[in-house]
Amino acid sequence: LFRNIQESIISMLLSLRKLPTIRYQRSSEICQMLSEKLSNRIREEYDTFNRICRDKEECLLLLLDRKEDPVTPLLNQWTYQAMVHELIGINSGKVKLKTEKDELLLDPISDAFYASNMYSNFGEVATNVRQLLDDFQNTQKNHSKVDTIEQMQKFLENYPEFKRMSGNVNKHVNIMTELTKMVEKRNLLNISQLEQAMAVKNNQSEHYKKVREFVIDPTVNNLDKLRLVLLYSLRYEKDEKIMSLKSDLRTAGLTQQTVSLVDALLKYAGNERRKADIFKKEGNLFEKATRVMKQAFKDVPNIYTQHQSLLSTLVQQLAKGGLKELDYPSPSPIDTRKPMKTVIVFQMGGITYQEAREAANLNNEGLDIVVGGTNIFNSRTFLGELTYFQGEMQKNFHHFEIETGDHR
Repeated sequence: LFRNIQESIISMLLSLRKLPTIRYQRSSEICQMLSEKLSNRIREEYDTFNRICRDKEECLLLLLDRKEDPVTPLLNQWTYQAMVHELIGINSGKVKLKTEKDELLLDPISDAFYASNMYSNFGEVATNVRQLLDDFQNTQKNHSKVDTIEQMQKFLENYPEFKRMSGNVNKHVNIMTELTKMVEKRNLLNISQLEQAMAVKNNQSEHYKKVREFVIDPTVNNLDKLRLVLLYSLRYEKDEKIMSLKSDLRTAGLTQQTVSLVDALLKYAGNERRKADIFKKEGNLFEKATRVMKQAFKDVPNIYTQHQSLLSTLVQQLAKGGLKELDYPSPSPIDTRKPMKTVIVFQMGGITYQEAREAANLNNEGLDIVVGGTNIFNSRTFLGELTYFQGEMQKNFHHFEIETGDHR
């Protein structure tokens, strides 16, 4: 697997025609090992790189480790692509709805609506789907008027586009209908509000009270209960009340194996395993990184998108020349003050669609950011990886799926 990762990164660099400077997360042994392997491989293949990479603009390859930011993959998402992946799941660009026999393709290349809305928030997408439906209905009325040979010829010429538009409208209406049902049934607005609060602000007594209210509520999805306890445990790692919350999870019907994921997460990405003190009481990193953003939902304050991933924060620091060489060194001597026109971020342990969206937003600000990782997480697949880390067989994760209940 490790060799496949190396080969994939080398292939990606050659396809992009980039000869990069490499920096890696010092606190991660696997990132350091990967940086050394890649550096050696680039030296071995230097003639090839030098021939293919004719554009010698400065490029940086930044290697990160998922365990440095375990918060992002545990959060509910409120932008279209990330939300679909979190609540329904995107597999090789395809989505399977319970109401549809066939899988639906979500491809920004062939689907103009998806391309323009994949990073939009839920409220904006709902409005745009409504407009898409209205536009289609108007087109349908025009196509219904086929009285003359000329009108028939025009209809036949436009029919492929009409058919494509029809399928597109049905697809996005059905996806938004499914998402809306899940948001309402699982009370995700209130749950997400608490998630965001724990991600960006220190308020232990209030957070414990609210987390416990959700955990003991029999109407709350077990997956949501577990995620809230995991987030609470990451922020308040030394709090003795974590034991009480784990007991509440057992009372709620979760197995001991599932509840033990709380301990597994802290072993995998607890405070001692992270270099970035993301939950520092005074001015934590996420709180500092939170920027004023557009109103996320119509008539609703922007409380669901406060959190910003560590990946995004580090890229912004890098763009300003503020990424410390001590924490993010290079396997070879470099000038860290030198501006980089292109930044490629590869995250060992996987990335999320939230991080992809944040990179796209930074590209809109004039940066050239490419992000990738060993896989693309939602909260379920992240917990699956955590189960694997725990030393269990992957089949146990499928049991976890059934146990938590997929109430959609």
